[in-house]
Amino acid sequence: MAARTKRLRPSKDTETDMNAPYTQNMQRNVTSASRNQPDRKIKSGAISATIWSNEQDTPQGKVSYKTVSFERTYKGKDGQWQSTNKLRSADIPRAVLVLSKAYEHLCLGENAEAEA
Repeated sequence: MAARTKRLRPSKDTETDMNAPYTQNMQRNVTSASRNQPDRKIKSGAISATIWSNEQDTPQGKVSYKTVSFERTYKGKDGQWQSTNKLRSADIPRAVLVLSKAYEHLCLGENAEAEA
């Protein structure tokens, strides 16, 4: 029988890594300024990747890092626009494209895009 780990419930002023749903999540403080506007949004059809800048206070000082959020938009049964991070098989090529472009932006930066 597998051992169950306790999951922490995030407070309102923390952000939790939800990529590890079966492990104890570590909470980290994220400045409210980093939640305002994305650095860049890359879109292909209903699939989009958004690049965010974040800052974290650590014992060694403030650390800056970037994250990428990913979503697919669709119209629900009620006619309202919805979003999800689940893909249909036909969405995978567009997902690969937007995530590749997001990775390119993170690695090469805005200077390389201006030269292209």
